[in-house]
Amino acid sequence: MDLGWLPGVHAPDLIVSSLLAPGTPEPAGEPGLPAWETVFIGAGFLGMALALVVGLPLYLRDRWPWAFAGRASDRATGRASGRASDGAADGAADRAAVGAGAGARTRWIMVAPVALAVLWTYWAAGGTAGLDPSAPRSEGADARLLLADSALCAVCGVWSLWALNGRGGARTPSWLPMALGFVASGSLFAWGAWKLLWLLPPGVYQPAEYRWLALAEHVVAVGAGLAMLVTLVRSTRPASARS
Repeated sequence: MDLGWLPGVHAPDLIVSSLLAPGTPEPAGEPGLPAWETVFIGAGFLGMALALVVGLPLYLRDRWPWAFAGRASDRATGRASGRASDGAADGAADRAAVGAGAGARTRWIMVAPVALAVLWTYWAAGGTAGLDPSAPRSEGADARLLLADSALCAVCGVWSLWALNGRGGARTPSWLPMALGFVASGSLFAWGAWKLLWLLPPGVYQPAEYRWLALAEHVVAVGAGLAMLVTLVRSTRPASARS
């Protein structure tokens, strides 16, 4: 299911970049891609995204209604109380221990997407550290929009884990961090895996950053997306199934 989010997540980049940079010079004798055609291609991807945005939540709400009901803070409390013992004193101690353990695991999982968000934001803002001077430079609006979009997905994933761990405010509905978290995990995993497919064969693709950095970057993205997905799936279980 993660791979299905890829066209929709990055569709706005294609449309906005085509409007900001409508004409790209092509070598002599080679036909260029008209700007209007790029807009229509992007609109097609955006239509797929809207279909997913409308249809997928409806399916998920019917398939796992408990995953999107209630408040995010209640979900964190239910996770701890579902594993606690029946005794009052022992139950309180168990809830505190379970809550602390879950919070520590969540914080470790958030380290990777936070680092990726900082790196991608830095490059989107025009930073050059880590970029290979010998590689073809792509500093246009489309490249920066793609980096900013990837950084935004990573930030949304971090916030979703933070909110589902009981830190997102008492009135935050569960469906909001749950939906953003699934989108973010899909973006990190699918885009990172796609880039790795091009990076692993030698001589096929030359990234803008150093090759070792690009490999590490996208391996971390794939791992972060999977870890985020596992955490979210565990959060979709009803409290009775977590005991």
